[in-house]
Amino acid sequence: MLSVILAQMQTDHEPRDAGNLAKLTKEADALLDDLLAMRTRMALATPDETFLSLKLGVFQIWFGRKEALLETVRHLFNWAEQRSDDADAMEHAALAWCLSPTNDRSLAPRALELAQHAADLARGPWYEAWYQRTLGLAYYRLGNCAAAESALDRAAEAANDFEASRQQFKRPLQTAVHFIRSMIRFSGGDYAKARELLAEGKAEMKPLPKDRRQIFESATAFDDVMVWLAYKEAEALLDRPADLRR
Repeated sequence: MLSVILAQMQTDHEPRDAGNLAKLTKEADALLDDLLAMRTRMALATPDETFLSLKLGVFQIWFGRKEALLETVRHLFNWAEQRSDDADAMEHAALAWCLSPTNDRSLAPRALELAQHAADLARGPWYEAWYQRTLGLAYYRLGNCAAAESALDRAAEAANDFEASRQQFKRPLQTAVHFIRSMIRFSGGDYAKARELLAEGKAEMKPLPKDRRQIFESATAFDDVMVWLAYKEAEALLDRPADLRR
């Protein structure tokens, strides 16, 4: 239903259609609220399925639901910290915090500890790639750029060993790594390399949707949004005026 409304909105551009466009926009927003509420109920009903909570968190970041995101992050942290042998739960919790630059900074040490523990438990290239990506992002959030670069190197190298159907995930992972590296280089003052990495990543990623609500039309929405979040953050950082650069 949401995709039908969004398609109709694409055709209502004339002034005479303004009233209908406003009505469709309101309906689309209401459906989005319902969809996110449904995903929240599913995540809370199955706390052991931490991937559902991570997906919810990614979409909450995308749609700017900061308060709801904080609740999701805390839910993931509380679950993961009680299960020291569940590497997926730990990585999912850490990533949910790391993906947003505006998340609660008081949770930073816990996020890094979860990411480190998950990386220690990685088994094989598939898990090594994702866990090291998250660890690299966690290190970047805490300002340890050297450790972040090392973790991202390990993530990119492990992704080269993806096999069979998992090979389709190599591109989104390594594209996101490009954007994280871009931010790291920018933070270190290497602005030229930062822009080069940003351009390389942008050339590899799917185009941004015209309407952010269109993401649910794609079966790869989760992976696409994680790449787009990294791109948008890197682009915004590199576009900062010179006097605001750190």
